[in-house]
Amino acid sequence: MRREIALQFPVLVLGLSAFLLAACSDKTEKSSAALAASSVRVVAATEVDWPRFVSVPGTVSAVDTAVLASRAGGWVARVDVDAGAHVAQGALLAEVGASTARGQIAEAQSRVTIAEATLKEATDDERRYSVVYLAHATSAQQHDAARRRLIAAKAEVVAATSALAVARSNLDYAEIRAPFAGIVAEKSVQVGDFAAPGATLFVVASDQPEISANVGPTTVGALKVGDQAEVVIDGRTLPAVLIRVVAAADPRTRTHLVKLHLQGDATAPYGAYAELRLTLGRFPMLTVPETALARRAGLLGVFVVDKGHRAHFRLVRTGEGRKGQVAIAAGLAAGETVIAAPTADLINNSPVAPQAAAPGPEPAESTRG
Repeated sequence: MRREIALQFPVLVLGLSAFLLAACSDKTEKSSAALAASSVRVVAATEVDWPRFVSVPGTVSAVDTAVLASRAGGWVARVDVDAGAHVAQGALLAEVGASTARGQIAEAQSRVTIAEATLKEATDDERRYSVVYLAHATSAQQHDAARRRLIAAKAEVVAATSALAVARSNLDYAEIRAPFAGIVAEKSVQVGDFAAPGATLFVVASDQPEISANVGPTTVGALKVGDQAEVVIDGRTLPAVLIRVVAAADPRTRTHLVKLHLQGDATAPYGAYAELRLTLGRFPMLTVPETALARRAGLLGVFVVDKGHRAHFRLVRTGEGRKGQVAIAAGLAAGETVIAAPTADLINNSPVAPQAAAPGPEPAESTRG
């Protein structure tokens, strides 16, 4: 007997719960029926050409990066910049062994001066000996000797001039200059250091940033140069354009390198983390304003207005939100009327006086080519 009572007890509880729920629902329906119609703004659920995105991590780098090293070793006598400094093209960054190079220039210049003076003297001598030789006033040996001195003097001028050019090029190597306008990304030298030949002194990055990322094989097939994209850097969403898609995959990671340029005057710090939002295509999607979403008893839905001007709460499954609009994956049909911004006290089956809401901005992505 006790067992039969125990088995019947859950059934009685469920029946009582159903009765109470029906009573409460009936009470809600009756109370909502007694309410005066409230004025609400309504919009139609609209199907738009919705973009499909993929987000991948990336890194901000420079379009051009130069590693500056000392070609000729020497003591660092001068350093004019620090890391992070902006420099113009050709700006002097440091001097390595410049005093030695300047001494070589002075020595080579003196040699050129002496060689030119010797050439002038040899030219005059050769001219005089040619005149007297034609007058049979000197021997052929003396005339030939004057000509040989002229040839030697000319050769010495050429050699001295070449030595001066080499000395000047050594000074160019001693002066470390920026190859283009940009920022000093790295500095690894101080005054008084000895810079060995080939040692890295500075890394200069151009002012124009680019974004690099690696994408998988399924993503790279949907991308092409010229595609529009978005890049999120330090909380800022910046427009970008795809400039390079490497078809060959990295054999270690099986990913493909892609690069983007920021558009307009947008800038980003060198080496910063970036989140790339790449468009992989478009498909029709039902959307409503984000303000149309409401929560009742912890459940997400919208209020649909029927032909009798009553609002019914309906559960929906949402997708991505973009520019004030949210995609509706399930729960609504195109053309259904929903309340644009339901108030917290709006209940199911409430009478409403619908008024057409002003059309909101279309998501920017739906207009991109």
